[in-house]
Formats: sequence, C-alpha cells, structure tokens
Amino acid sequence: MTIYEDDDYSLTVEDDGVFLQLRHDGLTLKSFQSILGQLPRIEVKNFALLQQAFTQFTGEKIQIGKWRPLVECEIRSDGMEAKIRIHQTQEALNHNNGILSEVLQALSNHGVRDGFLMDALRGPFASQQWIIVAQGTSPIPGENAVIKYVAQSERKPLLKSDGKTDFYEMHFIDEIEKGGWLGEKIPATCGTPGRTVTGNLIPPMKGRDQALRYDPKTVTLVVEGDKSVLRAAIDGAVDWVNGRVSVIDRLTISGDVGVGTGNIDFSGSVIIHGTVQDTFSVIAGKDVSILSPMGIGAVHQIISKNGDIYLRGGVYGHGKATIEAKGNIYAKHANDCVMRAGNEIHIGYYAMGSDLQAKVVMLDKDKGKLIGGQVIAESQVIAAYIGNAYERSTLVSVSGFNRDHIRERMEHVLKEFQNKRNHLEKLLRLLEAYDTASEPLSEETQNEYNNAILTKQHLESELYQLQSLVKSWSNLLQTRGEGEVSIFKAAYPKTHLRIKNNRKIVDRETKGTFYAAENQMFFE
Repeated sequence: MTIYEDDDYSLTVEDDGVFLQLRHDGLTLKSFQSILGQLPRIEVKNFALLQQAFTQFTGEKIQIGKWRPLVECEIRSDGMEAKIRIHQTQEALNHNNGILSEVLQALSNHGVRDGFLMDALRGPFASQQWIIVAQGTSPIPGENAVIKYVAQSERKPLLKSDGKTDFYEMHFIDEIEKGGWLGEKIPATCGTPGRTVTGNLIPPMKGRDQALRYDPKTVTLVVEGDKSVLRAAIDGAVDWVNGRVSVIDRLTISGDVGVGTGNIDFSGSVIIHGTVQDTFSVIAGKDVSILSPMGIGAVHQIISKNGDIYLRGGVYGHGKATIEAKGNIYAKHANDCVMRAGNEIHIGYYAMGSDLQAKVVMLDKDKGKLIGGQVIAESQVIAAYIGNAYERSTLVSVSGFNRDHIRERMEHVLKEFQNKRNHLEKLLRLLEAYDTASEPLSEETQNEYNNAILTKQHLESELYQLQSLVKSWSNLLQTRGEGEVSIFKAAYPKTHLRIKNNRKIVDRETKGTFYAAENQMFFE
C-alpha cells in the first residue's frame, strides 16, 4: 500500500513495515522530515539506516520503521487503566467524525469492557498524546472485627462527705447477674471486590478477625443478629484473669459479719454492706469490699488471697486487726492495725500507730497523715504530713531498688514479649488460612488446627503476664532515684527516714522529696 508518492519519494506499507525509496540523489533528510510530520502513523525504528539513505544514494527501497494503528491502545500491567493515543494530525483529527468509533473498536480489540471514562471519550481528542479513557475499580478492603468489653470500674478512691461523715468512696466490685452483657464482637467483613478494565474481578482483602477472650466456664458466647455476644453464665462479679473476661463467685452480705454469719472463708469476692464485728475474720480468694462508712474495729483478720481490699470507712484496730491483700488495700484511715499489701496501700486521711508494708504507700497529698508506727515500702511513700507537732516518733523505711538492674530485666522481657508476639501473629495467619480453606480439614490437619488454637491461648496468656510485668516496672521507674519519700505539707521532728542504706532523722519541720541515688540521700 502506497501512503505517499511524489517526484522525490515513495513511501509504502508492507505487513505493517514502512518502506522508503528515494527517486534521485541530492535529497536531504531535513526536507523528508516535513513529510514525516504529515504522517504521524509512521514510527521510525532505524534512524541510522534512514540517514544513510540520504548520504549514500542507491535508489533501493529500505525499511525505516513501522506503520502504527490509527488508535494505539495500552493497558497497564495491573489492568487498572487503559489509555489511547491517536496517530493523526490535529487538523485531520478535528475533521474525523468517526474517530470515536475507531477508539471504541480499538478498546474492544484489547478487551477493554469496564470503567469507561465518558468525559474523556466525548473528546475533543489531542493528536499524539496519551489519553486515559478507562479506569478499573479498586477493591474495598473489609473492615476489621470490632470488639467491645464491659467497662471495668477504675479503682481510684475519692475523699467525700455526706454532711454527717467523711468516707473513702470508690466503685470496687463490678457485680453482674446471669445473662448480663460482658462483651461483643462485630465480625470482620469480606470487603467489596474490584474490577479491572478488562472485567476481571479483583478480590478484596478481608478485614482482620480477632477472637473474644473469655473464660468459657463462666462466660457464654451467643450469636445475636450479626454479633457474637458474651454473657455471664452465672451470677457473680466481673474479673479479668490473664487477659480474659470471666465471672467469679461473689458473696454478698447485706448486714454485718458477726455472730449471725460466723467467720467468712470464700473462694471468690466478698461484698459486705455492713461491717465486720470485733474478733471476726473475712478471708476471700479475690476482692473484699466492706462498705460501712463506720469502718471496722478490732477484727481478727481481713485477707484477700489474690485480689484487693476496700474499706470504705477505715480501721480502728486496737492493736489486733490485720489486713492483708495480694494486690492493693484502700482505706479511709488506719488506726493501730497491721496492713500488708503485695502492691500498694492507699489511705485517705491518716495512718496512726499502724504497721504498713507494701511496694508503694500512698496517702492523700493534701490531707494524708502518717503519725507514729512504721511504714516499710519497696519504692515510694507519699503523704501530706509525717509525724506531728508533738514530735511523735514515726519510722518510714524504703528498701529501694537497682534502677539499672530493673532496666536490664525490662529490656530482656520486652525482647521476649516481641518474640512471642511475632509467634502469635504467624499463628493467627495460619489459623486464618485454616478458617478460609475451601476444602474440609483432614483429620491430621484438624489436629494441627486444634494444637494451634491451644498454643494461641497459651501465648495470649503469656503476653498478658509479660505486659503486666513491664507495666509494673515502668511505674517503678517513675520513682525518683532508687527510692523516694515525698512530703507535700510537713515532716515533723523525730521522723526517721531510711532509704536503702541512707538514714535521716528530721530535726525541724520540713517538706519536699527525699530520694536515694549513687548510695547517697538527696533532698529537693
């Protein structure tokens, strides 16, 4: 097919190849380039050979390039975009009423059938420029599962007054009835598939699933509509064990513990709306809450083996009462009693003539008084006043800790935590693959799946314990120095301070913070 011919040149197309024949010598490449400008469908592929034809005239026909289609179409490698380029002069293109049909035919020949951009196809078209005329639809990823749990009351006591008496107020035990709501999960969604310009479906990324963490012995999982809901299987109190919501046994006594009830020894939590009479005892596996604003007196012992103790009204111990908790103790005041906590002791108004032992002993910064007796803490003691104006001897001892050692242990545990978390993430991906398998699991694969579930539960429990340990050490490292006693109002003479191996007897009214560092005691 001849596409151009005059006295100087002949251009023909054979099997999409473009051939040039010079009619005589003395022609220049520059003059030929104006002809190429009129024929944009020619794509010169061998410029060196073309240049040689003008410098060394032979009169032979040579292939200089290829004959491009009128409408060139390209589809991006991911199938999400189609574009065209029209190889026609702008003048010819402006008068080409059938160009849209040519464009649509080219797109059809390349399999484009979706995502047409109508604004682009309406034109006007620009010569020799790439124009995007179709775009695929990206998949919409699924939403992650949404999990909610019953809110736990914050164990943060407040000093309050009802006009008649002051008390130490806090919401301590979260009671729940059988069938009560404990949590729920809105499942992950599958998402919406996308589509390429050629009509191929693009699967979406499914939202990440999460498992509800609960104790199946005391919590029931039920499907309600589109949710999985956790409900209490028994009456009791909400508790968290190794990061799993559970319901523990709860014993509620509407009046006093005394002759009518006898001593209390209970495996779960105990709520006493009255008081505990003198010489009687309460021993609980979990939390103990004694709600009488009058407090307790010369009881024998109040013990929480694995939880906290809350005394709304405080203690008048008469040198006989012992209060012990593995966790924390919260009380309005402590008079002539022994308090031992595995973690912290919080006292609202005062501790007088009492023996207090815990990691941290904290009294109210504005009103809390430590008078007489002794306080033995691991890291920190906080009070408004220590001793009194009558110079009653008061001992405060902080055993202290090794900050560098704690940091080293914390770093080691954080590495262990990260390794276990990585292991858990791999396990979750494996379980997801099992869950989405199209074929039923074989007996061997089912056993692997069951073992993976058990390993997952074990890892989650270990991660929760490591996280709790790191949190405890992080709080410890907030202490000033390697042991601290902070006095916000005044420490009086005959206040004996001991922090690690450093001793100080206060000889005049003082306020500020004493702390130990580098085997010395500092004061700020």
